[in-house]
Amino acid sequence: FAAAPAFAARTAEQRAALAAAEHRKRVDARATAAAKALARQRIEERLRQVSLEEARQRQLGELAEDSSQRCRRAVAAGEAAVRRVEALHAALLLCGAAEAEAEAE
Repeated sequence: FAAAPAFAARTAEQRAALAAAEHRKRVDARATAAAKALARQRIEERLRQVSLEEARQRQLGELAEDSSQRCRRAVAAGEAAVRRVEALHAALLLCGAAEAEAEAE
């Protein structure tokens, strides 16, 4: 029976050690879960940033294409205006020549 108290003490130490180990496992599990949740949040935030950046890039591309089309239309309109002015100038020259011819007769 003398070994019984030593056995009980060893068993109590073992139970305390097991309880401490279980406690550490629970703390580690909570810390791991918190770290995973934080990592997931950061990943989701980065995905949102990437999505926003992609949307901005698409929008800029569309604006650039729209601007390019407007520039092409403006150039075409300017070229048409130049042709009209040249036609009017030619008509005025013909009118001037016709007047000069009429006065010469």
